[in-house]
Amino acid sequence: HYMFVQNTLTGEVVAVHGPCLRFLNQDEKTIERGQGVNLSDTQYVHVTDQKTGVIEIVRGPTLYFPKPNHTVGSKQEAISLQKHEYVQILNQKSGQVTTIRGEALVFIEPYQKLIDGGRRSGINIDSEQAVLVRDLATGQLDLIREPQLFITQPNQQIVEIRKKVRLENYHVAVIKNNQSGQLAF
Repeated sequence: HYMFVQNTLTGEVVAVHGPCLRFLNQDEKTIERGQGVNLSDTQYVHVTDQKTGVIEIVRGPTLYFPKPNHTVGSKQEAISLQKHEYVQILNQKSGQVTTIRGEALVFIEPYQKLIDGGRRSGINIDSEQAVLVRDLATGQLDLIREPQLFITQPNQQIVEIRKKVRLENYHVAVIKNNQSGQLAF
């Protein structure tokens, strides 16, 4: 438990953390009581300083006691990524997008926001499938065919996943160039 005690003469506020007995002087009063926030090693809270507006993150494991003029946000769970998973995070101050690959434990910092619903799985590119990707900066399309676990970069968007077309000796394919309209056999 904790409490904030204010000196009524000076206005100074001090935090008192329990367990303890505290006898108030005649010029002191209790202005807030509460319990500390118990955080496991995968939990965190955002804490806002009401005087400065600065938001910081407090990660577990800890028993956190707020300071005077601090507001504690709701308890959050970190995102645990497996090796084949990733998240993309937008920094709302700078506009920069970051990709974080697994294996990792991701704590969302103040001013960060998950993009596209959070955790996603990479795409296995092998001899049977490829990925068509658009570069968001240039608009250029690129077909990724090298075998890998494909995870998009911040400037990429998956257009489609393509299956390989197998042709036997007796099959014929006609391929049309979308830019020129020419046909190739």
